[in-house]
Amino acid sequence: MGHWLKIATNFDKNNQFNGEYVVLVDTTEEKSLQSKIGMRNIFRINNDNEILWQVNVSNAGDLKDTFMYLGLNNKGALNADTFFGMKYFIDIETGMTKRVGWHK
Repeated sequence: MGHWLKIATNFDKNNQFNGEYVVLVDTTEEKSLQSKIGMRNIFRINNDNEILWQVNVSNAGDLKDTFMYLGLNNKGALNADTFFGMKYFIDIETGMTKRVGWHK
């Protein structure tokens, strides 16, 4: 069975990332995939469908969480939220994350 990819549609795909995409793989319906990639379910992909990076959360192996939202904030920074309410900033060039908050 294939896996659905959610593309953050509020990106200006032609200018912001030069036609490259940042995608969120929805793992909520498939437990085996969720256990394999967990919080590493965001990827940057180029026009040749090659993965440039997979999001890097320093303690992702310790957390039983998954990213559910991906988008740009009002300053143009890439943000992602997890199922359990953690908010992260993602460096678009490297895929490195920084936890920036929490919400209910």
